[in-house]
Amino acid sequence: MPRRRTFLGTEIPQRDQLQDVRRVVEALAASPGAIADLAVLARLSQRHADYARHAARTLGWLSDDGEWRVTASGKKLISEAPGGLGERSRFRIAIEQSPVLKRIAPELLGVQQPEKAKLASRITRFSPELGSKTAARRAQTLLAWREQALNPQLPLLGTERAPTEASFSLPFGRHLHRMNPWWLEGQTPSLPKTTRDLVQLVEKRMARGLAPITVVRGPRQVGKTTAQLQVIERLLESGVAPSRIMRMQCDELHSLTSEHEPLLTAVEWYVANILKQPLNVAARGQGPIYLFFDEVQNVPSWTAELKHLVDTTSTATRVFVTGSSALKIALGRDSLAGRIHTIDIGTLTLREIASIRFGEELPTALDATASDLSHKDFWLRVRQNGRTKAKLRARAFSAFSTFGGYPMAHRFDDLKWEEVALQLKETVIDRVITLDLRVSDRGRNPDVGLLEEIFRLGCRYMGQAPSPQTLAEDARQTLNANVGAERIRHYLKLLDMSLLLRCVPPLEIRLKRKRGPAKLCLVDHGLRACWLQEVVPLEPAAMVNQELSMLAGRIVESIVGTHLLHIPNVSLAHLPERHGEPEVDFVITIGDRRIPVEVKYRRSIDQARDLVGLRTFMDKTANNAPFAILVTQTDVRIDDPRVVCLPLPMLLSM
Repeated sequence: MPRRRTFLGTEIPQRDQLQDVRRVVEALAASPGAIADLAVLARLSQRHADYARHAARTLGWLSDDGEWRVTASGKKLISEAPGGLGERSRFRIAIEQSPVLKRIAPELLGVQQPEKAKLASRITRFSPELGSKTAARRAQTLLAWREQALNPQLPLLGTERAPTEASFSLPFGRHLHRMNPWWLEGQTPSLPKTTRDLVQLVEKRMARGLAPITVVRGPRQVGKTTAQLQVIERLLESGVAPSRIMRMQCDELHSLTSEHEPLLTAVEWYVANILKQPLNVAARGQGPIYLFFDEVQNVPSWTAELKHLVDTTSTATRVFVTGSSALKIALGRDSLAGRIHTIDIGTLTLREIASIRFGEELPTALDATASDLSHKDFWLRVRQNGRTKAKLRARAFSAFSTFGGYPMAHRFDDLKWEEVALQLKETVIDRVITLDLRVSDRGRNPDVGLLEEIFRLGCRYMGQAPSPQTLAEDARQTLNANVGAERIRHYLKLLDMSLLLRCVPPLEIRLKRKRGPAKLCLVDHGLRACWLQEVVPLEPAAMVNQELSMLAGRIVESIVGTHLLHIPNVSLAHLPERHGEPEVDFVITIGDRRIPVEVKYRRSIDQARDLVGLRTFMDKTANNAPFAILVTQTDVRIDDPRVVCLPLPMLLSM
């Protein structure tokens, strides 16, 4: 009677993930004979690389002659796309043809799944050197291979559904585990103690659930990612289970964004491995599931994927999306109509600067609605709040005057302006102009040199309303190129949609055609200072001559415009001089009410001259303007009871 053949322990597979076995084959195909460096090349630990190497030999993908060469079947395997049907077919063929597996698990891919205990018993028969516990573990590996080879509905993650070592081994799973440390640790990484008002606003929107998707868009470096993580932190503190929160960073990781439908793929992986039940079932038990996607503009199909997600999960999910490329976010909003609530975020208010830089709190009118803003009492309350903690407000305004409103300038109080300016130019302006605006809404690549010149002109003309013809003439002289007004209009639109340079339109009343150019407002005066290398002080004591005062007045007008633009649910315009009627710097429209706003950033106010525009606007019945706002340097008394005087620091504290 012939003796039964036995197998060495290394011939019995002990690596659950067939994808890891493939990576070892790929590494040796690229670097033949590099056994000493195999772990590094395959991005595995030394132990797991050894397990995968021996498993590849058992499956016939590596030779067993001691040189560990890739075989013909191994080359066929790595020619297939990872995760595809072709790869799955190669897995089945290798399992069925393996001499080892034919003996120890001949029915592994049969209709009925083999019992783990029977598999373990056969393993000990054919490999006596393995103990019973080790044999049971090797049997589990074979069952994991069966599922990966046969089940087309599941990612190639084996039979384990918890966040274990097996789920870390696949690149997609490892990335998501790293982005969601609370799954294992129960808490977020260390975050700043202070939060932007945006955090509370998002919490309210998500709690109400009026729209399943909350999108926060804004310029780079204004704190969107930090706010997203702080929202997650507060959800965890409120008792939401860590497994009910998933976050995906959609930026430069090719292994994530190169996936077909990466957002849906991430959610499917999360459901299968972390939540372990369908979204709708989980939501019926304990409330909504929270899904966070950061820098979502890097996924071309993000709108279609999110639309499908929220349409198929009903009220089961709350989705929070951020994007630095406001242009791409804006171009994708139409297909999400009725499912999306968009929040535009700007740079820091004085209240936020005081909290971040000095650790002290200023009063806020955060709970106000758009309807509240249409009543004079609200603005009187803003003024009253502004008179409290005057010294702290002055310190915050001084920091704002020097550094602008970007959070990076206030996280550390020992930074010099030169450091802040370099960082702003590299991480904000250059990134937007050379990256975010490379593809316009007309499908063409914009002229980067012309975009930079128009942005420079926007810095020069901030707070003013130059005509496109004026800007075109200036650009022609600087660039020595033929630049037309229509091209200027188009590039201004691109910069406006990037949220770096905002274009405030002229006022339209009763559907009358708009006349006059837009007023240009920068998102932050710090961008002007770093781009033009010209720092203009805004504190009254620092404005030592008339020229500085006039320039500061234009900058302040831009600051006020940008600040008002970020008030939710209101419309902002400016009123140019028309038919002898004086201009008004800004007009806030809330419902059927219009509130004129005039900026007079001067040491003293001439009430007979400086209030003409406001009074003329209020006196016109069609404007329905019950009161007006005058923005000044200091808190001055105004005789007209219809005019609310607000010093700039008070307004910026809102």
